[in-house]
Amino acid sequence: MNAVIRAISGPLRGVIFRLGHEEVTIGRQASNHLCIEDVSVSRHHCVILYDNDRYKIKDLNSHNRTLLNGRTIAEASLSNADQLKIGATVFQFVEDATNPPDLAVSISGQETVASSRIEAVSADGDRSDELIALVKIGKLLNSTHKFDEIGAGIVNVLCAHTAAESAALFLVRQGEWLAFGWSEHEGRCDAVFAKRDIINQAFKQRISIRTLVPPANPVLVLPLAIRGVIGGVIYLERGGALQPFTDAEVEFVAAVSNYAAVALDYSQKLEELESENRRMRDEVNLQHQMVGQSALMQKLYKRIARIAPTDATVLIRGETGTGKELAARAIHDNSPRAGRRFEAINCALLKGDLLESELFGHERGAFTGALTQKRGRLEIAHGGTVFLDEVAELPEAPQSMLLRVLQEHAFERLGGTTRIEVDIRIIAATNKNLEDALRMHKFREDLYYRLNVVSVEMPPLRDRRDDIPLLAHHFAQRMSKKNNRIVTGISTEAMAYLQAYDWPGNVREVENAIEHAIVFGSTAEIMPEDLPEAILERTPPQSTVPVINYQDAMRKAKKQIVLDALQQAKGDRSKAAKLLHIHPNNFYRLLRDLEVMSESQASRSG
Repeated sequence: MNAVIRAISGPLRGVIFRLGHEEVTIGRQASNHLCIEDVSVSRHHCVILYDNDRYKIKDLNSHNRTLLNGRTIAEASLSNADQLKIGATVFQFVEDATNPPDLAVSISGQETVASSRIEAVSADGDRSDELIALVKIGKLLNSTHKFDEIGAGIVNVLCAHTAAESAALFLVRQGEWLAFGWSEHEGRCDAVFAKRDIINQAFKQRISIRTLVPPANPVLVLPLAIRGVIGGVIYLERGGALQPFTDAEVEFVAAVSNYAAVALDYSQKLEELESENRRMRDEVNLQHQMVGQSALMQKLYKRIARIAPTDATVLIRGETGTGKELAARAIHDNSPRAGRRFEAINCALLKGDLLESELFGHERGAFTGALTQKRGRLEIAHGGTVFLDEVAELPEAPQSMLLRVLQEHAFERLGGTTRIEVDIRIIAATNKNLEDALRMHKFREDLYYRLNVVSVEMPPLRDRRDDIPLLAHHFAQRMSKKNNRIVTGISTEAMAYLQAYDWPGNVREVENAIEHAIVFGSTAEIMPEDLPEAILERTPPQSTVPVINYQDAMRKAKKQIVLDALQQAKGDRSKAAKLLHIHPNNFYRLLRDLEVMSESQASRSG
C-alpha cells in the first residue's frame, strides 16, 4: 500500500503528501508533520492513523472541526477517494498511488515511511514542492541557531523533498569531518551509507557529481561553499528503482546548500562566541579565596576556571605556602560537586595504619586499637572532592590502594572484604619534585600518571611581587580582628621592606609576618620595627628608605638593649632573655642577627 492525500482545492491545491504507517499530525503549528498556514486551521487540528491495515482520521477538538465527505466527524475510517476538508483546503485520500500518471516525481513503493518523512510533490509540475521545502528550511533556520539542529534539519528536508532514501551533510570542522545523516527508514543516523571516495572527489575538485553506485542507486554530491571556501559536501542517494537526479533537482539542492552554508557558518561562529562568553563569565565569576591580581595569578584563575567544570583528576604543584589548598577549594567550589564534601588530608602527618585508616577506614579489630568500625575520608566524601596534600609522602601500600580508587572508584576498608564504591574527585598536591621520586622508586609511576591528568602550578610570591601589598593589607585587616587590635594600615617604610624580601615561605610567611607585626606593634600603622628581624635584614632599595636612616638607629638601640641585658645577667643568655621577656630561642636568634654573640664572646675572653 502506498497511500497519499492530495490537495484538490484550497491554498495547497496540486500538492500530494505521502502517508506511512506512523501517525501524521496536521495543524497550523510548525511542530506538526503537515503544517498548514491557514488561520481557519487549529494549531493541532487532526491526526491520520494507520490501524489494522486501514487509515483513520481523528479530529483533535479543532475549532472549525474536520469534515469527511462534507460531514463533521470526530473519528472515522478512510476509503479510497474520500474527501477531507481541513480549514480552507480539501484533500482527497488515495489508497494506492504507486506511480500515478499525473505526478512529476514518482513515489517510492516502500510501505513503511518514517513519520517525519512526509513528501510534498507537485502534481502540475510547477515545482511548488521546492518552494515548500525552502520555506521549511527558512523556518528551521529562524527557529534555532544550534549547529547540530540545523545540520540534522537540512538533511531531513533534503531527503523528504528529493525522493532520496538517504541524505548526508559532511562538514570540515577544526580539521575533522563532521557528518549528519538521515535515512528514510531510520530517521537521523550515522552517515555510513555515504561513499567516501565520491565525497572526497567532490570536495577536493570542487565539483558536483551525479553517478550510480551499486546496486544502480542514483547518487548526487554537491560541494558546500562557506564564504568562498569549500567547507563540506551534501550527499543524496536514491534506491535503484528511482530515476537519476535531474538538472532541476541539482539546482534545488544547490539552492539549499547556499542556505545551509550561510546558516552553518553563522551557527558555528555563534557557538564559538557563546563558548568564549561562558569561559570569560566563568573566569569573572570564579569563586575563590586567593588574593592577587598579578599577571601570573590571572593566568592561574583562567586555568582553574577551565579545569573546575570537568571531573578530571588534578595535581597541584608549588612551594610551601603558595596556597595549594586554596586552589583545590576553588576547583571544588566552581565544579558540579560544589556544596558536597571537601575532605582535605595531609599525607605527611599520618603514617602506617593510621594513614590507611584515615583514607579508607577500618573494620573492628583490623589492627591494635581498632575497637570499632570507622568510615574513611574517601567514603565520607562520596559525591564530593578529596584533597590529598603532600601526596609525595604516601607510603607504598597506600599508593597501591589509591591507584585502585582512581582506576575502579572502589576499595575495601582495612581488615574488610566488602567492596565500597565511591564517586569522588581527587585533587593532589605536592611541594616536591615527583619526577625525582619516580627515578628514586619512591613513587609509583602508574599512580603519577593517574594523578597528573591536569596540572596546576602555583607561582611563588617572589615571582609576583605586585601582589605583596594586596596580601599584606588583606592579612593586616584579618589579623587585627583576630588579635583585637586596631590597625589602619602599613607605613611606606614597612611596605618597602615587605616588597624587598624574597618570602621563602610565600603567602603563609606573609600571614605570619603581618600577625607578628600586629602583636608586637604599638601604633595604628605597621612600622618597620614591628616586622620580624629576618625581613629587616633585607635592605630595601635606597629610594624607599627615609633620608634619616631610621633602621640603623633602631638596630643600634636594640643592640644596646641586648648588651645591657647581658651585662646585667652577667653573661647568662637565658637570664638575659628572661629580663627582656623574650623566649630564649628568639633571644639567641636576636643575638645572631645583631651580631652581638661575637662581641659578648670577645669581651669575656678579654
